[in-house]
Amino acid sequence: MLKGHGIGSLVVSTTGRDVAGILSERDIVAALDDEGAGLLDQPVSHLMSRDVTTCKLADTSRGLLEIMTDRRIRHVPVVDNGELCGMVSIGDAVKARLDEVTHEADALREYIAHT
Repeated sequence: MLKGHGIGSLVVSTTGRDVAGILSERDIVAALDDEGAGLLDQPVSHLMSRDVTTCKLADTSRGLLEIMTDRRIRHVPVVDNGELCGMVSIGDAVKARLDEVTHEADALREYIAHT
C-alpha cells in the first residue's frame, strides 16, 4: 500500500475512525534489520508503532513542525472530536509554514511601501 500510493506511512485503524497505530517505512526497515525478511509474513499489528503522536485540526504548522522535529517523526494523524480525519506529512507542514512566512513578508512589504 505504501508503494502503491506513494506515501511514507499508514494509519492503522480498527474502525476507520480510530488510531490504533501507525506503520511507517522506518518501522518496516527497522524490523527488517531486527528480524529479517520473515517479518513480511507478520501482521501489521506486529510492525506498527502503537504510541502515536496526533494533532488537531486547529493546531498550527509551527507547533506541528516543532513536535515533528522534537520527536523525529514525519507523519502525524489529524484527530478531531476523537475521530481520524486526515494525515499531515512533514512536507505538508513545511509548505504550510513557508506559505505563512511568505504571506507575512508580503504583508510587511506592502505596509512599508505605504508608510
